Amino acid sequence: MDKWLSHPTAIKIISLVIGILLFAVVHFDAERSPNTVATLTETEEYELNVEVTGLDTQYALRSVEPTIVKIKVQGTSGDLFKAAKEYKATVDVTGIGQGLHELPVTIDKPDTVELLDYSPRNVSVLLEPMVTKNFTVQLKTDGTVTDGYNSGVPVVTPGEVAVTLPEDRMDEVGFVGAVISIQDADDDFTENKAKIIVLNEAGEELKEAVVQPSTVEVQIPVSMPSKVLPLHVDYTGNAPEGLAVALVTPTVQQVTVYGLQEELDKLSSYDGVVADLSKQKQSGAMTVAVPLIEGIAAVEPAEITVDVTYSAAATKVLPQVPVTLSGLASGLQAKISVPAAGTVNLTVSGASNMLADVDAQDAQLIADLTELGAGTHVVQLKAALPRFVSLATGGISATVVITDGSTATGSAANKEDNAAAGGASNNTSDNQTDAATNEPASGTTNEPEAGSTNGAEPTTGGNTNATNEANSTDSGGDPVINEEDPAE
Repeated sequence: MDKWLSHPTAIKIISLVIGILLFAVVHFDAERSPNTVATLTETEEYELNVEVTGLDTQYALRSVEPTIVKIKVQGTSGDLFKAAKEYKATVDVTGIGQGLHELPVTIDKPDTVELLDYSPRNVSVLLEPMVTKNFTVQLKTDGTVTDGYNSGVPVVTPGEVAVTLPEDRMDEVGFVGAVISIQDADDDFTENKAKIIVLNEAGEELKEAVVQPSTVEVQIPVSMPSKVLPLHVDYTGNAPEGLAVALVTPTVQQVTVYGLQEELDKLSSYDGVVADLSKQKQSGAMTVAVPLIEGIAAVEPAEITVDVTYSAAATKVLPQVPVTLSGLASGLQAKISVPAAGTVNLTVSGASNMLADVDAQDAQLIADLTELGAGTHVVQLKAALPRFVSLATGGISATVVITDGSTATGSAANKEDNAAAGGASNNTSDNQTDAATNEPASGTTNEPEAGSTNGAEPTTGGNTNATNEANSTDSGGDPVINEEDPAE
């Protein structure tokens, strides 16, 4: 062994082997297969998109020419592989104003690779000033509301937005607003964050537009057809004892009703509102509900206020209020025996201001003879009086004698003869002056002098004969009503 190591040739061979091993260790590439030895360096070429940095918000980048930069780099294969996605080509426009500018390109790369070359070294950059303009928010709706419903005027909040665009594109704006779908809506529609879009005249979106605020609130009323109607209020109940209604004033004179159009067309006023005055114990305001009537889906307002004023109750006598006979069966005759004159001095009660304009012509006493046959009857009279005026006394009655045609006497017999001859009834009496006051006409009802009462409602197909309640003794008889049988 010592002989080999001392031989010059052996020493040279061993030295060569050791040198080769050292070279391999120094240049071994860990990224590659353990059996592969990397070369010292490699070169690569890349194409990069030019990026603009430092752009002021007052300007818009209109163009960059060219948009591609080619670079050539060198490094080990491992370093080049790692840096493949870390290259950038940028142009800094910080402090650059509007117009066309020739600016240098900067290449950003990892330190582990070397930039050999790049082209082009400069690019042309065009900047345009940004302008801002206020626009009224418009609204486009898609679809239709539910059948039978109407959509009202939309409310957009805020009503204006600011749009920022390059100066050379502002004139292209054709629409600034939101698009809302109201398909099959049957109630008020609300969109709290409707996005604002900017479109050109062709309907294409200008995506570079900056909108402030970018969303708005949209409210669209959706309701059934409506109609404004005058309000009619009825009153029931009585004022507290010792008081009378001096004035009632609804604070609302009209209501808005909602429903199908065919139902609204039937209405000319809104009825059904009733104020019960028995619930109002003193002068002041009372709240009254406005109920729904048939065919109406909703009404506004749902309740109203009625101002009620009470005052001390007073009385007044209405002289010679005539008694009217009503509902006498066909073929019968009737006469009032009590009161003999056919009139009543009627005492009524109410507030002084209400009674001031009331007289006998405003009152009516009705004796209903419906279903009454021949004989003498005491009939309770129904009093028809102006609103908030009532009877000061209890019930009032009249005595009525009902006969058939065979027992008619006096003026009643004359009426029957006149009706058969001329188609109208005239009162015949010994006093020719009284008779002259009647103006008979075929097919009409004779109206006697003051104190007489039209005592019967019209019968089917026949003339209505009035009861002459002569208030003078010249007529010679009690008031009589004569109903002719149409068949006679």
